[in-house]
Amino acid sequence: MPTTPISIYPPENAECPVFSGVFPVDFILESILTGGLEWFRTASDAPNLVFEHLKAPWLNERYGQAKIDEIAAYIRKYQIPVVQSWALIADQVPCISIQLLDGSEATERAALADHAGEVDVLDASDAVLGRTNIGYSPIVDAVHIGIHNINTPDLTKYLYSLVVYILSSFRPEFEKRGLLLGTFRATDVSRLNEYLPENMYSRFINFTCFSTARFSKGCAPIIEKIIGLSVAPGPSVLFDESSDTGISETGITVTETDT
Repeated sequence: MPTTPISIYPPENAECPVFSGVFPVDFILESILTGGLEWFRTASDAPNLVFEHLKAPWLNERYGQAKIDEIAAYIRKYQIPVVQSWALIADQVPCISIQLLDGSEATERAALADHAGEVDVLDASDAVLGRTNIGYSPIVDAVHIGIHNINTPDLTKYLYSLVVYILSSFRPEFEKRGLLLGTFRATDVSRLNEYLPENMYSRFINFTCFSTARFSKGCAPIIEKIIGLSVAPGPSVLFDESSDTGISETGITVTETDT
């Protein structure tokens, strides 16, 4: 009898496009958590991948497959929104909240003048017009991920397990979006007194990641305008000992320029 293959997620790594500017860590995290929740709802094997420990002999009698099916049915029936503001929590529980804690430049990864390289600026015929200097800033960001629910702490615990699974197994997705070295630590489940008389139970995950922001440092003239080098088409032989000059057919000529 044929077996149903286990869905493999995240997908294989793909080349990440390069964008300039600081990475919007909170928005990237929102997109991955939202995608992870959708994966859990739609992949038939996802609930057992996330909560398989509930079927261990020491937990199976109380929890087991019945509890896994109950959790999956709830999450598939009710939306678990991912919100960017504390003001939205009370109206959308259960939910997952995202808040930036702090960000700092990683000085141990910085370099002289924060120089990353140059990018050639070409015209329509692919001739080099100039070069844009690219700088970089190594940044470490810390994000507070809150998991909130009213009246029962159990659902908060189950959602915590799901969020940790997404943070761990979706790391290739983080890397595709430019966020590297993602690590986390979590608090205990606590009741938030500011929402009394409602019994809101929350658990927070402090997620830390590293990214390298790229930015333009302005354009520099091409090298031939400075020292008189021009590139001519033709074969390139780097060194020819048979010639008088020792250099032949390099495709590079030196011309005098006024200074």
